[in-house]
Amino acid sequence: PSAQRASEASDEWDQPGSDKRADQNPYERMDQAARDESRQERGPTQQQTARIKRVTKNDFVDQSGDSGSLWAAEGESNFFFSKNRARSPGDIITVTLESEMLRDITLEVKRSLSIAERRKELDILEAKQEAQLTKGTDGAKATETKDQVATSAAAPEAADLSYSSVDLSGVIGMKAGDSILAEIVERYSNGNYKIRGSKRVPYRNTTKLMSFVGIVRGNDLTSEEKIPSGKIYEYRLQVLR
Repeated sequence: PSAQRASEASDEWDQPGSDKRADQNPYERMDQAARDESRQERGPTQQQTARIKRVTKNDFVDQSGDSGSLWAAEGESNFFFSKNRARSPGDIITVTLESEMLRDITLEVKRSLSIAERRKELDILEAKQEAQLTKGTDGAKATETKDQVATSAAAPEAADLSYSSVDLSGVIGMKAGDSILAEIVERYSNGNYKIRGSKRVPYRNTTKLMSFVGIVRGNDLTSEEKIPSGKIYEYRLQVLR
């Protein structure tokens, strides 16, 4: 190889128009090429190494919450040891009704009743109160003597009733543990979902259409696409008359 490099240097030297100095030795060029080759094998010089950026542990910390890293606690909510399923608008989930949301549905049904339905509920409440007063008065008279009956005060009158005294918890055909189907209508960048659901609520001999809108976290949904109503945030209920 050394003889070949010397021959190539000599051929280059003999080319016409060469501007090499007359006193330059072709073997010096061969030695220079060998030194360059040895330098490349040894790797970068100290000056070249100084220009290389040093990597620290902070460079391995994910600074972007929306990058979808396996080690990020935010963003796409991707965790190495959990199941991550990307849900899209139109997917169906199941909401399990709990007592708090059931109470809100009952109050919303009560608020949505028409004037005729409110009068009917007041009439039913007054009838129940009169029946209780009559039963209590008859029981008291049965234990009184003639002198006590003569001197006893008049029976108490029924208290004035208002619509706020009406309680529909016993006439709403829903209970805790019932299921409500909801649809994903929007997916946010932080992994949360906006859902919308509806259900017909039995009320006495008819039904009321109830609908709701709320926000759920993707991590709160089970593998069966179920979520308790207590984990729905900022939900709004509406019952149509």
